[in-house]
Amino acid sequence: MTVDEYKQLKAFVSQDGIFLAAIWTLSFACFVGQFSFPLLGTISSVLALVSPFFALKRMRRYRDWGLGGTISFKRALVYGVLLFFYASLLFALIQYVYFQFIDNGYLVQQYNLMMEGKSMQELLKAYNLKQQMEQSLEMLGQMTAIEKAINILPFNITVGFLLSVPMAMAVMRTTANKQVNNQEQE
Repeated sequence: MTVDEYKQLKAFVSQDGIFLAAIWTLSFACFVGQFSFPLLGTISSVLALVSPFFALKRMRRYRDWGLGGTISFKRALVYGVLLFFYASLLFALIQYVYFQFIDNGYLVQQYNLMMEGKSMQELLKAYNLKQQMEQSLEMLGQMTAIEKAINILPFNITVGFLLSVPMAMAVMRTTANKQVNNQEQE
């Protein structure tokens, strides 16, 4: 990969990382909002599940528009890993801002309210999880904003890396499609 090709890759990945982080942010906002409007929980889940398909679409766009229809597995893998890495870093920053300046203990409070419900108490008692959940919520309440954001970061990066492998296999192409070549000639 030449220096110019690497710059092009980083330009596409940076832009697409911002878009992916925006989807994750919207999903997180819906997750937080589900305590007031339960339908938002479903929207949050849908956005989370759609995000890998969005990333795949952007990877195909990079292959077809940026590279003329061909991409090696290695380059597609690098694109995917960097895409999820950049999106994860930006999302961690957004979560930090949320937990530091907006949350004020709201999520922990909502989980505590949920734990006080009769059906939840019965469920926790049946599975002998009440003490463990109380300890977990207490620990979550004591964490700083940066600790909360940093705790989620490795998970997002790891899942992104794992998703990048099949995505790279799905988009790799050693010869350009005729349709892509015809579009370039017009």
